[in-house]
Amino acid sequence: MHAMAGGLWLHRHMWRGRAMAHLVSTDREWLLAVAADIRFPVERLQFKPLKDPRTGIRRDAWHFDLGGPFLPPQEGRRGTGHLHHRDTKGLLCISVIKQS
Repeated sequence: MHAMAGGLWLHRHMWRGRAMAHLVSTDREWLLAVAADIRFPVERLQFKPLKDPRTGIRRDAWHFDLGGPFLPPQEGRRGTGHLHHRDTKGLLCISVIKQS
């Protein structure tokens, strides 16, 4: 739901045996700004409407597929980690990663 409120959500998954994640938000401009800040290729932005679990209505959303050096490390097998974004106001934690 955090992404539906304009926040950023890091959703970890496996694809063809590789650890990856989607960085997701309904706030396209903020997602692009964060990607540019971490030097991730902004042309890899993907559009995919998502169903808002609060209302059941599909909303415009965007995501990046993260892998390799862009995938934040996990802390323990079922722990939490953070993706950090440095903006003009200093270090800002933008997403808590919860393992299921």
